[in-house]
Amino acid sequence: MYVLETSNHAGPAPGNGDIVRIDPNGTQTTIVSGLTFPTGMTMGPDGDLWVSNQGFGPTLPGFGQILRVDPN
Repeated sequence: MYVLETSNHAGPAPGNGDIVRIDPNGTQTTIVSGLTFPTGMTMGPDGDLWVSNQGFGPTLPGFGQILRVDPN
């Protein structure tokens, strides 16, 4: 299972977002760290994760991002 954390234990701030893999035995592995206010994630047909980064914040043109992440 993959979990998208908008912010980690440090609290909501830019750069505190993570993607964490949780294995069936409960082991947690951070796959990506340093995301800024990610708001959504899905798995593509190729097995890569697609993440909405900078999903909220300043209303500046081009502020949001879609990131492709290889979970391996």
